[in-house]
Amino acid sequence: MTARQEFDYVIVGAGSAGCVLAARLSQDPAVSVAVVEAGGRDDAPEIAMPVAFPQLFNPLPTPLIPEACND
Repeated sequence: MTARQEFDYVIVGAGSAGCVLAARLSQDPAVSVAVVEAGGRDDAPEIAMPVAFPQLFNPLPTPLIPEACND
């Protein structure tokens, strides 16, 4: 037997915009909202460190703080 649920709104993607939209729509208690997310966990340490966030888009591993030049 398969459980079946019906929703007034289905939001695909639990990113920033999806979560804001779901929060806004769910303020009405008469409305049911489902949020569907297919992405993996965001457990990379760079996500929690604002200074390291750009490293997520850099394909080459580079240090966050370059070493001082030794002349």
